[in-house]
Amino acid sequence: MPTKFKPSVTEYNRATGQKTQKHYYMSSITTKELVETMETENTKPKMKAKIANELRRREKVFAKSNSKE
Repeated sequence: MPTKFKPSVTEYNRATGQKTQKHYYMSSITTKELVETMETENTKPKMKAKIANELRRREKVFAKSNSKE
């Protein structure tokens, strides 16, 4: 199961009556937003650890993509 940035939300469209799920996975959040969230004082340690793991994973991805050029 992928790591979540925040809980999923069910959005209800009143015009069509359809419900849609919106998921907030770490992999879909921008790096800028992750860094900003990490630097705020009110971020809990568990969330900081999740963000740190995601940023470490992204650095490996960026390093691999840069080395191929």
